[in-house]
Amino acid sequence: MYPPFNSKSRVAYLNFWNGSFQPSNGGHLRAHHLFDEIQCRCSADFFAGHTSSPKPRAWTSVQSTKRLRPFIFRVICSLYSKFIKGHASSTEFEIATYWTWTTNFFKGYNCLVFTSLDQLYIAPLIRRINPSLTIIFDAHNVEHSMTFERNAPWLLNLEKELYRITDYVFCCSAGDAEKLQELNNNQIQNLIIVPNGASTFNIAPTEQKKPTEKRALWIGSLTYSPNIEGLKWLLTKIAPKANLSIKIAGSGELSSELSTLIDSLPNVTFLGFQEDLTEFYSIGALVVVPLLSGSGTRLKVLEAMSFAKCIVSTSKGCEGIQCSDGKDIIIRDDSKSFTNALNDLSQNPDKMKEIGRQAKNLINLKYDWSKITEQLFQPNQ
Repeated sequence: MYPPFNSKSRVAYLNFWNGSFQPSNGGHLRAHHLFDEIQCRCSADFFAGHTSSPKPRAWTSVQSTKRLRPFIFRVICSLYSKFIKGHASSTEFEIATYWTWTTNFFKGYNCLVFTSLDQLYIAPLIRRINPSLTIIFDAHNVEHSMTFERNAPWLLNLEKELYRITDYVFCCSAGDAEKLQELNNNQIQNLIIVPNGASTFNIAPTEQKKPTEKRALWIGSLTYSPNIEGLKWLLTKIAPKANLSIKIAGSGELSSELSTLIDSLPNVTFLGFQEDLTEFYSIGALVVVPLLSGSGTRLKVLEAMSFAKCIVSTSKGCEGIQCSDGKDIIIRDDSKSFTNALNDLSQNPDKMKEIGRQAKNLINLKYDWSKITEQLFQPNQ
């Protein structure tokens, strides 16, 4: 398989989700890290739906889109629906703004990277105008398998067409690769496993401001259903019996059910969205990842490892990561053993520090973004 990029590539990296700056979930974060590495090796522009906060200083090229008028938007969405029999709505497909550039703007690029399945409706139209473009889809999940998705049939239809509408597909894990090939009858020619990673530069083990052995941290998007499911499990089955405090942080609003649960637990506090992760990770020695469903690999696990944190996770929470239970992570799948692990670790700060140190070593060895992206570039270019 020939890598998709070289030093002469000109890449348009398309990320039209709301809230592109700052990254508010794992998909955003993955897109930011991959783009950051790609632009260091070749010419690349990042296209964002809007820029409500300043672009990262290291990024040389960030473009902001303009919204289409509602009538034009509805017409384009109807065209998408005819391509793949499924659903199209103005609230979900803000990516229709691609069309304003298709006939002239994208001719300046030879590679287009799509970061969301929603965006792929426009790919065949772009291909018709510029057949020489290399079209890449970065699949950070196997979307149709997410039970929370209201429109899973159209997602399934799109995922079955990846072999036809893309030249390359990136995915997070071998498990996701197997699922996508099965959906496409093993016809995806260029499927590359690009695991999630973490930045290793400029991140040192956080200095604890005060004793934090009895404080655990949870962080994640509150709009992602597997996170909501896992958080509910944490609050109902684990937190009431945990002999430590738990700090909850994340983007999005708490549901009334989660808010009521948190208010009923004296050892649980909701902190809201955290812009400074270094500050957040400095207040606790333990990180909990109580995921019960989902696909891909968990950026939150790798992120916490990069801060040398001791993590207690379910098997699903660390799926796709080459970690070892008892060495660089603690893995527990039932509420009783999960709670016991938290309570035991809170009494053993030396063990926590050692697990955190090994976790940091794992990141440096296998999950540095700069090493992960080396496989995407042709050698000697």
